Amino acid sequence: MANLTEYSKSQLASALQRSKSIIAKARNETKLITKRTVNVGLTAGSGYLVGLARNKLGDGGKLKIPGTEVDADLVAGVVMSVAGLAGFGDDYNEQLCSIGAGTLAGYLAIEGMNNGLPGPNR
Repeated sequence: MANLTEYSKSQLASALQRSKSIIAKARNETKLITKRTVNVGLTAGSGYLVGLARNKLGDGGKLKIPGTEVDADLVAGVVMSVAGLAGFGDDYNEQLCSIGAGTLAGYLAIEGMNNGLPGPNR
C-alpha cells in the first residue's frame, strides 16, 4: 500500500467521496431488501393465519361473519387491500397491501382446494 503522503489532496478527496457514495448505496440497498423481506413475511404470515383461523375458529372450515353467510377472511383481505391502495394507512400502506394480499391468497387457496375436492356442488 502506498504512503498517504504520495497522494494529493484532490486524490484523497475523490477517494473519500467514492467511499461515501459506496456506503450510501449499500445502505439504500439494505433498506430496500429489508422492506421487501418484511412485506414477503407479512404476505406469507397472513396467508398462514387464514388457514389457522379457519381450522381453529371456523365451522367446518368456514369462517363466517356472525349472522351472515359472508366469509370473514374474504372481507378482511378486501378491506385491508383497498385501505392500503387508497392510502388510508399513511406510512403503512405497503404493509396493509401485503397483509391484504396474503389474506386473499390464503382464502383463495383454501377455496380452490375445497372446490377441487369430490362432493356435491363441485
